[in-house]
Amino acid sequence: MALLLTFATGAAAQIVSIGGPLRHGEARPPLWVKLGPSSTASSAPPYTPAQVRHAYGFDTLSGTGAGTTIAIVDAYGSRTLQSDFNLFCSTFGLPSQTIQVVNAQGKPGPNSGWAEETSLDVQWAHAIAPGAKILLVVAKTASLNNCSFGDYSG
Repeated sequence: MALLLTFATGAAAQIVSIGGPLRHGEARPPLWVKLGPSSTASSAPPYTPAQVRHAYGFDTLSGTGAGTTIAIVDAYGSRTLQSDFNLFCSTFGLPSQTIQVVNAQGKPGPNSGWAEETSLDVQWAHAIAPGAKILLVVAKTASLNNCSFGDYSG
């Protein structure tokens, strides 16, 4: 009810964590949302891959990551990863690829917060190095022990 009142009264925007509670020994996605009158999709366009590459200085490098693999470890994965990735690529004119997903500990259950984080991690790694192959290693839970994969060699 408080969120509805914030919108209705025009109070200052609030920044709220949607990544879930902190739990000892577990990772969590760092997801935050700004709630308030200026939180509409039309208030600011998203950053483009070119803007992000420039902000971090990657546009000064001649390579695209071709011939390399970026390995990403995330908990739970995303059931819509490939379709989200394809939409991201088509929206920003990036080459698409099939993301290799390895469920090294068996198939995890769904987790919407981690699904969003996983999609973002894969999309922006690809935006920075569009020629690199993406390997997503999915941990069955957010336990730091499960996410370490010290023994995973692919």
